[in-house]
Amino acid sequence: MEDMDTKELKELTALLRELVKEGMVDGIEIDHPSNSPEDKAECAAICAQYHLIHTGGTDFHGANHKKVYPVGTCTTPDDQIARIEELARKRK
Repeated sequence: MEDMDTKELKELTALLRELVKEGMVDGIEIDHPSNSPEDKAECAAICAQYHLIHTGGTDFHGANHKKVYPVGTCTTPDDQIARIEELARKRK
C-alpha cells in the first residue's frame, strides 16, 4: 500500500471489505517489506474481523533490484500455513 494517499487507501480498504463479504478473498499478505506499520495493523484487523488467512512474503525476484529483501525476510506463521493447506484440500 506504499505511496497511496489517504483517499486511495480508504477506497482500497472499502473494496477489500466488499470482496471479503462476497467470499472472494481468503487471506491478505500482511507481512511485506512495503507495508507500513499502519498498513499491517489495518490488514490484521480485517483478517481478524473476517477470519482471513494472513501471510507474509518478500516478493524476492533476484538481487538485481534497487532494494533487495532476502527470502525469509517476511514469513507466514505455521498456523496460517495449516489453514492454507486445509483450504487447498477442501478445494480439490
